[in-house]
Amino acid sequence: MSAPARLEFGFGRSAFEELRARTDVFTEVLAIDTRFTNLDGRAARGAIVSGNYFSMLGGGTAIGRPIQGTDTDAVLVLSHRAWRKWYGLNDAVLGSTVTVGRHRFEVIGVARPEFAGVEPLPDFWAPTEGWQRTVGDRDPVVGVVGRLRSGVSPKQATGALTSFARAATQDR
Repeated sequence: MSAPARLEFGFGRSAFEELRARTDVFTEVLAIDTRFTNLDGRAARGAIVSGNYFSMLGGGTAIGRPIQGTDTDAVLVLSHRAWRKWYGLNDAVLGSTVTVGRHRFEVIGVARPEFAGVEPLPDFWAPTEGWQRTVGDRDPVVGVVGRLRSGVSPKQATGALTSFARAATQDR
């Protein structure tokens, strides 16, 4: 299996969905958007991610479960670091409600200590749909990470993405 290739493009949600269907270039694509907010009153970095984020990157949880494609509610997974630093490794955080900004989210899991994802380590991950429904951010620009299809070079993928990005920009 090839390693994820970081792409330097930003897309709206509808363009991301189109890109995800591009099976000629990628076997799988995920979306991520970083948000600076607060978590229970502490300055925090959140990663708003597509439902396949943890499964594509092989990220599991120390307790609870990871975000899945079916998560459309206000849920989140804490980083292991945030769990240790702010919640004292207390298992009772699982299933509890925390405040992100002015919104309430349920903690469904805590990432394994070795899992960092693809961005600088966030304090939490929340699913895109749940975030949008709760916070009201309807079409954020997202970063994209793709797993290249066998036989597709990074140069070929960059060319295909450049063409895709131009077409997506012209359609707006």
